[in-house]
Amino acid sequence: DDELTRPVDVTSPPYSELGRSHEVCQWSPSSYNGQTTRAVLRAGDVVERVDFESTTSSRYYAPVALGIWVANWETGSRALGVHGHSTVLPEHDSPPSATPDQPRYGATWMRDTATPT
Repeated sequence: DDELTRPVDVTSPPYSELGRSHEVCQWSPSSYNGQTTRAVLRAGDVVERVDFESTTSSRYYAPVALGIWVANWETGSRALGVHGHSTVLPEHDSPPSATPDQPRYGATWMRDTATPT
């Protein structure tokens, strides 16, 4: 949901394909074990994109925690044979933060459309 209060069921399609990557991110270390990053999965028949958002406004901690999730997501998805790349979307393409206390967009993982060689 828009306020990130309802978790995605990563055991059901299409999310189950990358459920293990999500689990790895949830268990990844953080500086005070706060787990302040959220993954917003965008899917059709498959997960096409994952937006990573921070639930803390710390200008020091938020980028570090977000980077840990993005790195773990890329490693996990690659291990599952699902290839993609991380990027920061231009401001006009990124999901907006309605208020200062809502999650803030940080980065996006996009599924690669071409098969890697």
